[in-house]
Amino acid sequence: MEERRKAAPFHSLNKEADVSAPQVAWTQRIIEGSLLGYVLFAPWSIAGAQTCLGLGLAAWVVNLIANRGHGLKGTPLALPILVFLGLKLASALFSPDHLKGLRALGAEWIVLLFFLVANRVRREETVRRILDLLVAVTVLIGLYAIWQHFAGWDLYRDRPLHPTGNVFEATGLFSHHLTYGGFVMCVLLFSGCLFLWGSRGRRRVAYGLASLILSLALFWSYARSAWVGLIVGILAIGLLRGRKILILGLVGMILVIGLLFLLQPSLRLQTREVVEVLGDPMRQSHRLQMWSTSLKMIRDRPFFGVGLGQVKSSLLAYGCDLGYGHVHNDFLNTAANTGLLGLVAFIWIWVTFLRMIIRCQPRQQSHGLWSAVSTAGFGLMIAFLAAGLFQCYYTDEENAMLLWFLLGLVTAVCRMESLSGGGDLEACASDQG
Repeated sequence: MEERRKAAPFHSLNKEADVSAPQVAWTQRIIEGSLLGYVLFAPWSIAGAQTCLGLGLAAWVVNLIANRGHGLKGTPLALPILVFLGLKLASALFSPDHLKGLRALGAEWIVLLFFLVANRVRREETVRRILDLLVAVTVLIGLYAIWQHFAGWDLYRDRPLHPTGNVFEATGLFSHHLTYGGFVMCVLLFSGCLFLWGSRGRRRVAYGLASLILSLALFWSYARSAWVGLIVGILAIGLLRGRKILILGLVGMILVIGLLFLLQPSLRLQTREVVEVLGDPMRQSHRLQMWSTSLKMIRDRPFFGVGLGQVKSSLLAYGCDLGYGHVHNDFLNTAANTGLLGLVAFIWIWVTFLRMIIRCQPRQQSHGLWSAVSTAGFGLMIAFLAAGLFQCYYTDEENAMLLWFLLGLVTAVCRMESLSGGGDLEACASDQG
């Protein structure tokens, strides 16, 4: 019986994994519809995305109440996430402005998105629909962003775009090019992995074209922190998948970057600006000033930080009047907000996730949905953290929502694969506990 279960194909567990009480079966359909609604709205409307997620969370609560909590499954990330949220609550309570801190804590509701997806995505068909729709909508907006790069106008907000040489920074349908670049970076990693390992035939061709379009959209967003994240994420995927993939990834990046340098003068301009900034202390001062000021905050309030939502006012209090609400570094920003304990919990979440992916990698299967999604999740996590060294992507709500959504999807696929014998999520969870 055990051997037969381990040999079962991925799709054969779909029906078993999707059982729910008859009286609340409709909630599962609402939840799946809300998740599809989220990926439809996520690349262009945060209000639409949040409305869909709110509907899905409400349906999940109804399901849990009707089933008396039955079906609520734990994940390896549950404990570090709860500890992190507890430390954020402590930071708010011990901050100079308690009410402001508690209001800022309300933004952490998006973490529920991870638990919703990890618990209620139970079928391969649902996973494929979600990823197909997410990539398709992001590609459509990517085509618009490529047009923006040359036209220099944001039709959605009826405004000119920031020039770089004779072309412009693409923003897609977001308000800022860095937000757009971070979003495309995340989707591109999944699209690329699905092209390499998770699709066949026409679907594979479609993912290949999508990856090309998203690559151009990302480069022409001129979000340099997202560029760094993508490169580091690709290298991490190469290390995970083996030396051959690593070498192919390196060669591919060199060829693409070299071609873009030849064809796109604005890219050479951006590189020259980076070199000039690195060599000019005056042009370095803004970011370095924020980083050094954040270190002073951490030194003065090492346990619970300056308080949630109070980095901007604290920057002003320390004489760093640059108009930013964060310090352009996710790690320093977290430590300044919640103290060193909060930073440790923040890192604990990502280390736990990476360990889960590594320990639950399929032992025999190198292609297929699980392989592609788990590899993409690994690359996404590394890329997000690398990009976060130079920009606060975690505090950017659109990017944070997408991050938790995709991490939940990876965890759900990991659980489905463990049921079929390809991995052991529960073993991973006990190891992390």
